[in-house]
Amino acid sequence: MSDCQSVDSLLSDNGADYTILRNFLAEGKFKEADRETKKIILWVACCEKLGYLEYSDWRNFPCTDLQTINHLWVQYSNGRFGFSVQRSIWQQTGKDYNKFCEYVKWDSISNIRMTYELRAPLGHLPHTFVYWLGYKTVMVPGGNSWGLGLKWLDSKLSACHI
Repeated sequence: MSDCQSVDSLLSDNGADYTILRNFLAEGKFKEADRETKKIILWVACCEKLGYLEYSDWRNFPCTDLQTINHLWVQYSNGRFGFSVQRSIWQQTGKDYNKFCEYVKWDSISNIRMTYELRAPLGHLPHTFVYWLGYKTVMVPGGNSWGLGLKWLDSKLSACHI
């Protein structure tokens, strides 16, 4: 998927329907879009019943779908949100989870500081997916090990050329 991709080109290797996500984002309903992002990712990875992804699920996640999700977030936030924006910040902060959280204004223990509006800090959204990615395998909520989701995201975005 190129940067010039039409907003209405909602490509998926697994037949995912991105219409609801696009509509939430177009309407500025970022909280709903954040939840829909998680829902779609679980559906594409066939992990709906589990409610999380193992590393192998994420490693095998289709790049086309990841590109579509990222494109929608970037497009409808005027470049403020999206996985590619988060990856850039992750790299700028030296891949330090605490610095990343401070930059995007995530509370590393809870969701108290979440802002589901366009005025939110650069890279603030999507949140739900990155925050819980890898939970079952090694996570204890509230610990610095939450950064594993960002490491997985960085690796996958690199592999998908995003």
